[in-house]
Amino acid sequence: MGASFFWTLPVDGDRRGPSGRRSFIRGLRDERREHFTDYDYLLQVARAAESAGFTGAFVPWDEQGDDSWIVAASLAREVRRLILLPEIQPGFTTPVYLAKISTSFQRLSGNRLAWKIDLERDPAVRRAHGDRLLGGDWFARAGEYLEAARGVWTQEPFDYQGRFFAVEKGGLKGPLAGRPLPPTYTAGRSDEALAFAARHADVHLLDGDELVAVSAQIERLDEAVARHLASAPIDGEAKRVLKRGIRLSVIARHTAEEAREAVRAAAWESRPDLVAGTHDQVARRFDDLASLGIDQFVLDGTPHLEEAYRIGEQVFPKLTALTRPVARAA
Repeated sequence: MGASFFWTLPVDGDRRGPSGRRSFIRGLRDERREHFTDYDYLLQVARAAESAGFTGAFVPWDEQGDDSWIVAASLAREVRRLILLPEIQPGFTTPVYLAKISTSFQRLSGNRLAWKIDLERDPAVRRAHGDRLLGGDWFARAGEYLEAARGVWTQEPFDYQGRFFAVEKGGLKGPLAGRPLPPTYTAGRSDEALAFAARHADVHLLDGDELVAVSAQIERLDEAVARHLASAPIDGEAKRVLKRGIRLSVIARHTAEEAREAVRAAAWESRPDLVAGTHDQVARRFDDLASLGIDQFVLDGTPHLEEAYRIGEQVFPKLTALTRPVARAA
């Protein structure tokens, strides 16, 4: 069984340049030779991930960065094999329009879209973006958002009546119909996030930590899945498999001292999700996580461009057959 490895795209600019300042201008691509933009750098990182053998690119939602959906869509025609995994906010548009733009993305990219649903954003950030729902209401709306979008995608005509969304005689038609649904990724440690994942997700991303702590997260996730299956009224629910994934920050170098120096330079000493060390040590950590049943890895590193190449060239070849990344055909 192969694993999927996603590389994170730095929508905040990666803080390159002296004192953390970016050394290139803001904006989309500028064809003038002397100008190098944020978009040019994102494209470089995406192409590095593709060349290094990553399965896909994760595009996080960052309140101060470029929008994840726009970045993913703009890169879809530039890289030809990567799966694009944008992080989206439930309710950022109607579920009907989510289905429409997503199936358009599938058509134009050759079915290379996945969804990452943001479940545990700081409520203050949500309020700053006009979203005032909290607690149970927030998770209920997120659930309806996915249920209605999937219904519009897979049924025609489709009717839906929820607390937050309603659809009357909807459904994708014509050239928009018939594309595969994007797999849904979630993350979060709260009981609400785990229950949501058990009901709605295809992959749930655990938080990076020591192996014992990751095992404890897996146990809680399995318990949430068991509770959902015990109460699921539809037989098909018992056949759905919730895959386990993990998010990790990675620094891999030829020697342990080089890795320690890179950790200090990045000021990442206290990060529990950090995997740092020699190429062999990082590969062994991935293999150890695979032995726990994890086969979806969402990674980031600093600087993102160089680290993508390091992992592809120096770490991937050292993985066992179990966790070797699955490359998508062109």
